[in-house]
Amino acid sequence: MKKTGRILFSLVLILLLLFSCFSEADALTGDDKNAVYKTVTLTEQELVSGLRNKSKEELRKMGLTAEQVRQIMSCDMKCLKGKLEYSIGYRCFKSVKVREKNSLRKYWVTYITTIARWKWVKQPTCVYSDIFGVTTSDKFVKDEACCTVNYHIAGDRTRGKKTVNVRINTKNAGRGVYAKFPVGIELIPKAGYKWRCTDGIVITRWIADGKVNTVGLASNYGHSVLNLKPSVSFGAGVSISFKPSVSVRYLDEAYTRAKK
Repeated sequence: MKKTGRILFSLVLILLLLFSCFSEADALTGDDKNAVYKTVTLTEQELVSGLRNKSKEELRKMGLTAEQVRQIMSCDMKCLKGKLEYSIGYRCFKSVKVREKNSLRKYWVTYITTIARWKWVKQPTCVYSDIFGVTTSDKFVKDEACCTVNYHIAGDRTRGKKTVNVRINTKNAGRGVYAKFPVGIELIPKAGYKWRCTDGIVITRWIADGKVNTVGLASNYGHSVLNLKPSVSFGAGVSISFKPSVSVRYLDEAYTRAKK
């Protein structure tokens, strides 16, 4: 009976390890049915109208060329159809004790996995390079991260699909992660891009020293309305901004607060 008890106890431990939310496989999969979400919506019309509300002189001072100013001012707003939703969620928020290397001393660390998504509800008219950023409170740094972007033929989800793994970059010593990607790929002369971005996801596992019971989480999407190269910066806490602002316009962060 004692032997049987030990075997059963071992099986229970194995199952607990298999289903632990800190396994590498679980940390970077898209299985986020238990995630908590906050979603924000933006449209291309909102983004371009923000620029058109400025004078030509202001736009020039922001770095636009005369031709780019002309493009903004003469743009037919009715042609701007793009509508985007982006969100931030989390799961596996837990503190655990770990053993210090080559020592018997143990200390606390906290893990949390963020799931940040975007989806074009209506296909964008402006097809350049976009950028997506995610951050948490400043105690956390990136442990692992991955990004995938889905493309469909002409942006039609009923047609062929292509999934692309996009490189994850970090800033502020790993306190912010971001990914740059083209909205369209495989340009066909006189026909436009064969593949259009429809949606994407950034999954990040973060780690912080000590016990953390509450943390702010944010994601933000930068959509290029002019053909310039976008970049991102992360401020204190969960502040995200994009540069150059004339190229990449963005709205409120998708923000939520994680609590144990």
